[in-house]
Amino acid sequence: MEIPDAIKDRVEAVKGSLGFQGIVFVKKSAMHITLQFLGDIEESDAELVADAMRGISFSPFMVSLRGVSYFSPGFPKVIFAKVEEGAGELSELYLRLGGAISGKGLDPGREEYAPHLTIARVKGAVDGNGLVGAIGRLAETDFGSFEAGSVVLKRSVLTAEGPVYSDLYELDF
Repeated sequence: MEIPDAIKDRVEAVKGSLGFQGIVFVKKSAMHITLQFLGDIEESDAELVADAMRGISFSPFMVSLRGVSYFSPGFPKVIFAKVEEGAGELSELYLRLGGAISGKGLDPGREEYAPHLTIARVKGAVDGNGLVGAIGRLAETDFGSFEAGSVVLKRSVLTAEGPVYSDLYELDF
């Protein structure tokens, strides 16, 4: 799901508070909310996913991002902005998309879904207590709200500078 630039700018503004050695930040241009991660798929499978998306209907809904948290209990591995409003709708959309993709004979993977916007990944040695404290100080940061009116099927190509995304198909609600 695409994120408006105003929200991306607010996320960019908190990166200085998380400026620890060993943290790799998501580039502003790459920020999005993932609904389904399909991994490495063939072009023909991407067409099947787009076809599955065409079978989904959904009404626009509000999404608000508030607070910073992390995955991997005990020590942060992924730092993210929390979805406050819209989490239920995103989870429902995740389930519907997964069902539609499965209906096309593909495996969307059925891991647990926690709607979020990834800010950074911890890739090296970090002062864990300092990082957890810095994340805690951002727990009430308001990044803003937007109306979600579409989802986009994206291709991700990994490069030395990070992933490069391109849009393959967009489903408007």
